[in-house]
This record gives sequence, structure tokens and C-alpha cells, in this order.
Amino acid sequence: MGRDWGNREDEDLVSRTCFSKLGKVLNFRQRSKKFSRLQSDPKLILRDIHNSCTHSGPNRLSCVCVLNFSRKTINALKKSTGKALGQLITETILENNFNAKFLPQYYDAILDQINSKFAPIKSNFQKSKKRKPSLLCKINYRTKHIEDLNIPFILRNPDVVQALPDLNEKPTILYKYNKPVHSKILNYKHAMTNLNVENFIQSYNEISCDCHSSIYKDAYHGHIMTGNLDLVENKDLKFLLKKGPNFREEPNFTNFFKLYRDIKKDIVISISKWAEKESLAVEAFDEWKVKVLQILSARINFV
Repeated sequence: MGRDWGNREDEDLVSRTCFSKLGKVLNFRQRSKKFSRLQSDPKLILRDIHNSCTHSGPNRLSCVCVLNFSRKTINALKKSTGKALGQLITETILENNFNAKFLPQYYDAILDQINSKFAPIKSNFQKSKKRKPSLLCKINYRTKHIEDLNIPFILRNPDVVQALPDLNEKPTILYKYNKPVHSKILNYKHAMTNLNVENFIQSYNEISCDCHSSIYKDAYHGHIMTGNLDLVENKDLKFLLKKGPNFREEPNFTNFFKLYRDIKKDIVISISKWAEKESLAVEAFDEWKVKVLQILSARINFV
């Protein structure tokens, strides 16, 4: 350990690499208050380490005795106690408050034992990042009925896959959702852009409102401040506000013939992008497109 200790880097934990891990300590001794205090007080633990050597010379303690005792003692400590002991030893080193027979290197070695016991083990394993697919078939999510068509399943059909030209990867479906209603009913950016602050300040006293006659008037401010949606008279707007700002509007009736045409248009647009990306002719995807649209048409007729 002496050679390893002198050649170590600042963050190296020599005790973790040079010694095998000690087994878990099973202590069946009945814990009295005195015994529990001795096990949790870092000052008493450090005192025991100072007095652990039975082969001490006139000027120094035996390295083997001290480090063997400290290693077994630290192995039995809780993490909180080990942390407190490490802090106490660090303060001892900074204040040069060494034991007369205790070499400074002993304190460094004990700190290494504490860090080796409680410091997290660094893993060299690097989690591979999932590669983003490059061939995306973007389909506008116009209605929930599009889920019944299960377009990703269609693209995995063996006949469809076989009809693809030679590509590095298979196409992936990406649904594009409609914008939530918050962009219409809570358009903060639009309101602030068109707000004339100077005009508002100059004409502040001339601005009139009907808040004083409303049952939703706040007593302190003198204006309406409420979360009660009964304030809204327009039934359609009130319905949207109840759904919340992240609600997405959908048509009440699904025209499946129009849905088929829209999906076909999205597929054609995607194919043109793939052909440009892969340096292929658009016609190379004709067989694939025909098979996809055939299965899609059969599913729409079934739905």
C-alpha cells in the first residue's frame, strides 16, 4: 500500500482497490445508551483509533495496528457517523492538532478508508443515446379515429417492408398534433405586442368598467378577480375554458374519405423528403406507397 499511496492521484481511493471488501458486521450485542453513544460519537471513535496500537514504540504507533483497527471500525459505522468522523479528521489536519505519536500520513490513510467505504462507486459504463430516426413519416393527428387505423402497424407489414428500396433504416411514423386552445384564448404574446403602455397610463383615469356592479368583484381591488367560469356568457368559450388550456379541438364528425386523402398527402410529402435525403428517385417508393395505401384503404372501409 505504501508504493500505491505515494503514486496515487488526488481522487484515487487506494483502500478500495488494494483491499477486498469486508463482510457485513453482524452485531448481536444488546445496545445500551452508553454503547450506542460510543458507536456514534466521532470523537470517541477517533480516541479509540489513537489508542488502538498494542505495539507502539517510544516515538510512533505501529502503522499495521492503527490502520487495521481503523479499517474494521469504519466498516461497522453508519454513513452519517463515517461522514462526521471524516469531517473531524479533516479539521484535525487543517488545525495541525495531531496526536504526539500519530503520523500525519495515518490521518490521510483513514480518510481514504472512509471515502472508500462511503463514496459512490464510479461506473465507466456510458449509457448509449438513442439515435433519432432520420426517415420520418409525419402524419397530422386530425382525429382520434386515426389511432384505429394503426398506421405504424401497417408500415411493419412484411409485404410493405419488402417493397421498400434499399435504405439504411425503416420509416417511422411521427404524429403532428393540432395546437392547444391556449394559443387562441390565452395569447399572452399577442396581447403584450399590441399593448400601448404609454397610452394606457395617460388615459388610466378615463378608462371605465362595469366591475362595480358584478357579483364577482373583489372587495379589495374593486375589480373582477375570480376563477368562477360562470362569469363567461359565451357557451362555446366557457366549454373551452373548462377543458383547460392544453385541450385540443377535434371535429365532431370524421369524414373518412377526407381523412384518407389527407393521410395520402402526408405520405407523398414524406416520400419526396426521403428521396431527396437518400439520393433516390421518388418513383423508387411507388410500390411501397401502393401497398401502404391499399392496406390503409381496407382499414378505413372496415372502421
